[in-house]
Amino acid sequence: FPLQTPRVLASFGMGPEVSGILSARVPGITLKEVFARRLVAQRQLAAQWARALARIHACVPRPAIFRARGAADLLAAARRRLTSKAVSARSFSAKYGVTGALDLERELAELQGKLAATPFSQVRLSHGDPCAPNFIWSPESQDITGCVDLSGIGYADIHWDLAIACWSLRHNTNRGAPAESEPGDLTAEFVQEYARCMQDRHALAVRVETAKLDLMYRLARFLL
Repeated sequence: FPLQTPRVLASFGMGPEVSGILSARVPGITLKEVFARRLVAQRQLAAQWARALARIHACVPRPAIFRARGAADLLAAARRRLTSKAVSARSFSAKYGVTGALDLERELAELQGKLAATPFSQVRLSHGDPCAPNFIWSPESQDITGCVDLSGIGYADIHWDLAIACWSLRHNTNRGAPAESEPGDLTAEFVQEYARCMQDRHALAVRVETAKLDLMYRLARFLL
């Protein structure tokens, strides 16, 4: 794996439904904390984040032991959360692009129809939950050096990780009054840096399709 990951120390279970893992902490602080404390300019952090995600997507583990997740798996998870009333209303606020009241049943049904006709054609190793709390930033190297939670790792269309990362980027930028030099929405720059890094550093040409990214972003709201 291209980033430092926690070393497992022990595992335990409490009956058939509850299990847990104890692991060593990866040195450094979470990317979320770096954003909250404004230790580095937001634009720089967004670029580092994009490059870290590109490193994960460029990784080809041997053997290929991880599970693949397609649109049907993601939609099923969204349906379970909606049915159990676990969907966060915060995810459907103006901060995440929702400008008015939204019928979630209708939204999910529309996504199901559109995703059925959308091929998952750029499948690579996926972090699964590339949000800011899951990345470790090193004060020594001034860069992202590790991950915390790899429970969602698998294979998926690159747009899934990108959508979740863009959601988290919006969540973690501009807490309070932003500096004039730091724009409120860095997602376009994030995607551009990701694609540049995939091509220039890893010799992998990817097409980040705006329409597909938008669909994944809309679906991610149900799961975050």
